Amino acid sequence: MKAHFVRSILVVCLLFAISGFAQVGINASLSGTVSDVSGALIPGVEVTAMNSGTGVVATALTNESGTYRFPSLQPGPYEVKASLAGFQTQTFRLTLGTAQQIVQNFKLQVGAVTQAVEVTTAADQLLTTSSASVGNTLPSNQVVDLPLVGRNVMDLVTSTIPGVRGTGTPSTTFAGITANGSANVAISMDGVTMNTGRHTQGLKTATFVNPDMIEEMQVIVAPVDAEGRGAAQIQMRSKSGTNQYHGAATWNVRNSALNANSWSNNRQNIAPLWYNKHQSTASLGGPIFKNKTFFFGLYDRQDMLQKQSVDALVLTPLARQGIFRFFPGVNNGNVDVTPSGSGVTRIAPVVDKAGNPMDWTRIPGATGPMQSFNVFGDALNPGDPVRRGLDSTGYISKLIQYMPFPNAYDGAATIGGQAVDGLNTAVQRWTQRTVGDSPGGQGENMAAYDRQQFNIKIDHHFNTNHRLSGNWIRESHYTDYNDLPPWPNGWNGEVREDPRVLSLQLTSTLSPALLNEFRFGHRVTTLAWTAAIQSQHAKEAFAFLPQVNGYPLYLRPTMFPNNVIGVSGDLGNTSPLTTYADTLSWTKANHALKFGVEFRYAYTSGWSPSGASTLIPTVNGGAGDVPVRGIDQVANLLPSNITLAQNLLLFMTGSVANISQKYETREPTDTQFLDYKQSYSPPGQPEGTRGRIRRNDQNEFNFFIKDDWKVTPHLTLNLGVRYDLFRVPYFLSVSGANWTRGLLGGGSAIWGYSGRSFAEAFHSGGGPQKGDLTQIVLIGKGTPYPNQGIWNSDKKSFAPALGFSWSPRLGGAGQNHHSRRLSDEPFAAGQQPVMDRCGCRRVSRPGVYAHRHRKRVVPEFLECHDSDSNPAHAAIAVHDSNHESFAGSFDLCSGLQISLSLFPHIGSYAVSGVERYIGNALRRHTRRKASFYNEYQ
Repeated sequence: MKAHFVRSILVVCLLFAISGFAQVGINASLSGTVSDVSGALIPGVEVTAMNSGTGVVATALTNESGTYRFPSLQPGPYEVKASLAGFQTQTFRLTLGTAQQIVQNFKLQVGAVTQAVEVTTAADQLLTTSSASVGNTLPSNQVVDLPLVGRNVMDLVTSTIPGVRGTGTPSTTFAGITANGSANVAISMDGVTMNTGRHTQGLKTATFVNPDMIEEMQVIVAPVDAEGRGAAQIQMRSKSGTNQYHGAATWNVRNSALNANSWSNNRQNIAPLWYNKHQSTASLGGPIFKNKTFFFGLYDRQDMLQKQSVDALVLTPLARQGIFRFFPGVNNGNVDVTPSGSGVTRIAPVVDKAGNPMDWTRIPGATGPMQSFNVFGDALNPGDPVRRGLDSTGYISKLIQYMPFPNAYDGAATIGGQAVDGLNTAVQRWTQRTVGDSPGGQGENMAAYDRQQFNIKIDHHFNTNHRLSGNWIRESHYTDYNDLPPWPNGWNGEVREDPRVLSLQLTSTLSPALLNEFRFGHRVTTLAWTAAIQSQHAKEAFAFLPQVNGYPLYLRPTMFPNNVIGVSGDLGNTSPLTTYADTLSWTKANHALKFGVEFRYAYTSGWSPSGASTLIPTVNGGAGDVPVRGIDQVANLLPSNITLAQNLLLFMTGSVANISQKYETREPTDTQFLDYKQSYSPPGQPEGTRGRIRRNDQNEFNFFIKDDWKVTPHLTLNLGVRYDLFRVPYFLSVSGANWTRGLLGGGSAIWGYSGRSFAEAFHSGGGPQKGDLTQIVLIGKGTPYPNQGIWNSDKKSFAPALGFSWSPRLGGAGQNHHSRRLSDEPFAAGQQPVMDRCGCRRVSRPGVYAHRHRKRVVPEFLECHDSDSNPAHAAIAVHDSNHESFAGSFDLCSGLQISLSLFPHIGSYAVSGVERYIGNALRRHTRRKASFYNEYQ
């Protein structure tokens, strides 16, 4: 009967479980039952839980069903006692992890209260957890002891956690679900979001997470819980002070001095990439008032210098005078060019390593000695009638004076799309020094910055019923590896970030059965991506730009668009997130009910005077609509040489292809477009910003209800439902005026003249007009269209969650088994499964199919044996090519732990084939079959 009941529960869970949300709180819960040796449940037993580090004590009484519960305990080591007159006191020593739901049952023996029974449980609490979510926990000692080259805790997620694939980039997957998306993986510390605010940056956190500041990290790859956010969860808990003073100091040095150089670099006498990175950390924690108030502080910094070899394109001395040299019958090539081609495509080296022209008889394909002509016109070159002399503004002459002379004639055949031929163009090879490394396209490379972090955490216990915890992190990032100039006398851009995180949590025990937790969080991320004219060298860089009628100009001449000034990227943003959350936990009989609500206020305010064009006018070199004439008539000049000579002429004359300039509006009341003078830095412009500012607000609201129902002392059902309301975003100007734009009439208005449906789109065929012309108007509050948003609000986002945790005692208690991990590497067909040191092997079972799409799905099992005949652990993971998956974990050590979750994707599944011996008590095969039908809505 009992076996039939368990199988029924399993089928029900498979039919209804969904991939819900992982927990967001950091406090752990501890619950269980108290019974006598006959199994009868005992009410009125006093259960105390004392934190071994802080000495803080919590007390609970078993209710009428013999159940006790501590709904919110600060994670850490605990001594838990159950005592009642007429019975021996029983004590358990255990460790509560971040957000863990632990079950610890007591069995009291008759005797005097002065008699005691003490049991120390294993540090691995997997057998006693009462949550169906599947994940892994890394305690403090593992976080600190595991090798971390860059000392970034997030690297442990991708290197040690099964089910996580990737390197932390946005494409990293958790059980097949990508990290970004829109915060698909929710990262939190002390219950506050640590995801970055605006950009798609993968697993980058708002602030750097050093292993010395983390007490525990939990990664949930298959969550089944109505509380929390995200299709996967990374929960971190920062360290707290205790009754003893503890400190640590770390100095980590990474230097490239012993790194090997490449063969190619050695051949060209190029030094390898050099860097010198110092990471230093100091921390201290302890009591302010013993057993009451505690502190933990940490200072972390990184100082990094880097040197790299740069090959910059420059002109040879004669080319600076407009003299172009060539060998008839062959296209010019530098020392490293391999002779190739035929006819007009023939190319060969024409200089030696010192840049001296070679004897024409040694050049394959050359038909005569070297010749030269003036690109402005001479006896060989009839010249271009509209390009007869050097740029008259003086800018090109000034640029040539800044241009370094060549010192190398080998290397790449082209730089920046321009030929390096050795005779007219060559290389200035120099060592570029930067503070830090490249931050990546969106500033996502945390290891690239010089960095400083201050972190302070305070825990205060008002009394046994009320506890307040607060954590504050301030950090700054800097690198000048941005918009790098190719020439050694140029000026770099910069990237700066100044993230802040503040969290507060007030935990109040209102009655023995009622507990309330209030959380406040404030996270701010910033990014300032500045060009050279706004860097620490702004005065010199800005003075280099020519000015016309009060407008500075970016001049990007042919061949050398980047010179002493690199690209002109200029943008920035600030993205605050403020959260208010409250949860109420209520224990009633064998039900642990929890209700929660959260308000999230988020916006991102950004500016970008650059982009496809910039507020500062940009003059781009080139022929424009007036092609170059004359040079193509030089005798025996082959096509590649013609192109290079024409480009040299365009550079020397300062020929302009086009001019671009950005215009913008700052307020919805503006009646004309604004340019550089009016919008770049007008009166009242916020400090550190440039140009138009737009703010995008999106607020959220959610609530959940959940019940951890202890059906039996060893079976817990996790039931819940969650509701999320994602408000429609709206936009504001710098003054706070509504600046939300949309299509008049909604999204269907995009089809305009054709009509208002997809069937009518693009099908007017010259026929009658079926719809008004498309119009873009201001929408939302304060406009004639107050009820229209950029999309329709979805108010039906309900998400049920159902799971169970089953821990029957099979084969006796008190056994101790090793922790085991499932390898990600499959074994080839016919190959014997490899046993690891814990006695685990991976097994594939054929014959499992996805019903609807007829896709073959092969499950993989992990068996862990104490002996050849006694499997102790089994895990199952089933995947198909679309990452539609069923995952489960079966732990058959001293007890059986089953955790299941299903991922709702398109398609249907039928899973079968689980065959196992379970301990010595069951010496026969057992087969369980489960089916799940789910259709994406």
